[in-house]
Amino acid sequence: MIQSTSSKSCESEFDWAGAGVEFPVGTRVRLRQHPVDMSGADHDVTAASACIVPVVAVGQKRKRRGYGLEGVIHGLKRGKYDVELEGTLRHIPPQDLQPLLTHVQAQQLLEAVGAGRADVDESQDVA
Repeated sequence: MIQSTSSKSCESEFDWAGAGVEFPVGTRVRLRQHPVDMSGADHDVTAASACIVPVVAVGQKRKRRGYGLEGVIHGLKRGKYDVELEGTLRHIPPQDLQPLLTHVQAQQLLEAVGAGRADVDESQDVA
């Protein structure tokens, strides 16, 4: 008998918002059960694919409603993403979202952030 492990039961610990990644409109996302720890603790990048339950965010008192729901990003306003979940538009902070990306899409987003940071560093060196 073959048992398959579902990726839906694992949440990535990678902090996309902390990495400076802004998801483009149309990105598919899943509402996290356990938001990314915002206490500033260092995260091991290799643990991003591991199936470890992350620490619950400070001040999180109640169980999250709707976790596991999947939706599509429609925009970013005042630091929160407008995400369509089950036909309803909700405003969700970045640490509560897990993007549903292919490996190539994830690499492109991270490279774009890295290129943006390199441009800022170069402009500061010139001045």
